[in-house]
Amino acid sequence: MATFTLRNVPDELVARLKLRARQHRRSLNSEAILCLEQEAKAPADLEAWLERVDALRAQVRGNPIPVDDLVTAVVRDRP
Repeated sequence: MATFTLRNVPDELVARLKLRARQHRRSLNSEAILCLEQEAKAPADLEAWLERVDALRAQVRGNPIPVDDLVTAVVRDRP
């Protein structure tokens, strides 16, 4: 597994990462890796991604999820 060093990371960014790590019960290192993985998976072509989002929204627009189902899902998935 590779190792690399980041230099000149703004204090505010480190503080936000530490907060996120605490909230997700992860180490700072794990949180930083997860953030990098998520960003690396982000679509390179933002316009194409936005078009897919719009298409998905159009599919769902006429079929809203009942509030009770949403509440049940949120309660069920809380740690």
